Amino acid sequence: MRAIRADKSAQLRLLDLQTVDTTLAQLDHRRQTLPQHAAITRLQTQRAALASDLVAAETTISDLELEQTKAETDLEPVASGLSRNQVRISNGTVADPEGALLDAGGGQPPQETDQRSRGRRARRDGATGGRGRQSGDRCGLEWTQVDDDLVETVAERDRQLDGAR
Repeated sequence: MRAIRADKSAQLRLLDLQTVDTTLAQLDHRRQTLPQHAAITRLQTQRAALASDLVAAETTISDLELEQTKAETDLEPVASGLSRNQVRISNGTVADPEGALLDAGGGQPPQETDQRSRGRRARRDGATGGRGRQSGDRCGLEWTQVDDDLVETVAERDRQLDGAR
């Protein structure tokens, strides 16, 4: 085997290059192992989970709004029947007022029909106005908090990297 002989100045330049390369590798390792890097990864994962929760909350709200629309559509014929029969009773064109109101209310006395309608409306309004909206608001607040934490952590990491240079 033959030894390779290089000019002394070339050897010194190669040693300097090795020193620069080692320093760059150390800085890269330091950047990758910063605690902020782990925090950024954790926050990005949390942000993705919140995005999923937000989609689920928006879907729930949409589903509840569709149910509300359907319930209102289902109640329209009953309400119009009740008002039509009330007009007939007021005009005196119906001989049996109780029977007319029973027919419009699906066989239930008018007070029970009215109470059931109000009860259904209250439950429906409570469902759409409560559960879905609260989930959406909570997801929005958490999303904002995670975004703020992520921006702050990235800025801290960048400050530390700038200080290492």
